[in-house]
Amino acid sequence: MDCKNLYLIQSDWLKCFQKNSIDIILANPPYLRSSDPHLNSLQWEPENALVSGDTGIECFEEIFSQSKSILKKDGFLIVEHGYDQHRDLVDLATNVNLRVIDSIIDYQKIPRCLVLGT
Repeated sequence: MDCKNLYLIQSDWLKCFQKNSIDIILANPPYLRSSDPHLNSLQWEPENALVSGDTGIECFEEIFSQSKSILKKDGFLIVEHGYDQHRDLVDLATNVNLRVIDSIIDYQKIPRCLVLGT
């Protein structure tokens, strides 16, 4: 990759970033509910990489609220989400004043990603 200004950083979500410092955030956070039946069939993935909490959107609540101050003006937040979380995440984004720009549909015609803006 011939990219001069791409940095990969490990952090507790967005806590290490300065305000108005990021153009684009791309995230695939844990989004399963702690009671999700799919967890029974998983063998190799650690639970904390998959489970967000009781509702499945706890990680999104943190990311959405933190991204509002971290993203630059006209910045983008792109997140992958669970097959049944689209409506809840649109509502959450609206509640924290993020604009819903687009939804990305998977091969099964299910909304799987949200493109949000400041």
